[in-house]
Amino acid sequence: MIDSKADLNATDDDGMTALHFASAYDQLQPAKTLIEAKAKVDVCNRDGASPFMVAVQYGSISCLELLLDAKASVEAQAGSTLNDDSPLIIAARVDSIECARLLIKHKADPNYRGSKAKGTALIVACENNSGLVCSSLLDAKADPNDDTDDHGDSAVSVAARMEAVEC
Repeated sequence: MIDSKADLNATDDDGMTALHFASAYDQLQPAKTLIEAKAKVDVCNRDGASPFMVAVQYGSISCLELLLDAKASVEAQAGSTLNDDSPLIIAARVDSIECARLLIKHKADPNYRGSKAKGTALIVACENNSGLVCSSLLDAKADPNDDTDDHGDSAVSVAARMEAVEC
């Protein structure tokens, strides 16, 4: 289809492109073919998620690495992210240590807080009792003292409230 000049960025009713689907299902070869044919890597669906964010949400590590190589943004983009969450916050939400470590390695900001976000990745990791994600975030200089959720609770308070002994 690519040779027939198919629109690589065509979307379904939810704004999902072929690259979104390949990223969600960790379909490396189709994703690679789409990227090589110049499919947009940072296009967002109706919910504001890019293929990169979908790969994080579904733990699609091989597609995540491919998208990083294709220069997909590791940070949230103003007005284009699901709930204004960063990919690192999404990794913490789905408790994906592999995604979190990969994002941190590529310089994702561990202290990012979007205007609609309920907290940073550390808060989210504490809410989920994600000990390994918490440790990785702290190693990446996530600030536990300057980290409050939408109720003003610190990461330590959230961890205590959620009985997150792993954090």
